Amino acid sequence: MKYAVIGAGGMGIQYGVLLQEFAHKDVDFIDTWKPNVEKIREQGGAYVSQDGEDRHLVPIDVYYPEEYTGEPDVWIVFVKQMQLDAVLRRCAHLFNDRQIVFSAMNGYGHFEKLNEYFSKDRIYGGTDRRLRIWPGRLQLHRRRPCQGHESMLLRRRSERGGEGGRTGVV
Repeated sequence: MKYAVIGAGGMGIQYGVLLQEFAHKDVDFIDTWKPNVEKIREQGGAYVSQDGEDRHLVPIDVYYPEEYTGEPDVWIVFVKQMQLDAVLRRCAHLFNDRQIVFSAMNGYGHFEKLNEYFSKDRIYGGTDRRLRIWPGRLQLHRRRPCQGHESMLLRRRSERGGEGGRTGVV
């Protein structure tokens, strides 16, 4: 399964890097903020650390929407709420009805925006983690050391009531 993250900021890099490093998945990153894209390209990836320790460079491939040619099975969306509409419009040519989209963005209204490009049964939402981000650098903060796996609560948008399904992400 191939993944692409829209929004190579704090949350996007966190989820994408966890998929790369711990689940050994193929992940591409799409972003529109030029200083971030250019910094990641300049240094050959993003620096990550956990609780301020083990800082290391993780190679990642980052693209502007207009230059991306990949065909992921799953989109992971983490952009600022007020930028979502414009970013989705720039990425619209990349979407198809076979893909799934996941987001754990804060705020409201983003699932309705995603529903303009994906059917409700292809949209998933979930929880997020704590972290700090600077252009090209990410620091994860967890209460417990990472055991090589993470879990989260996630639910398909078309499901109503109850807690939804619980599943491991990485």
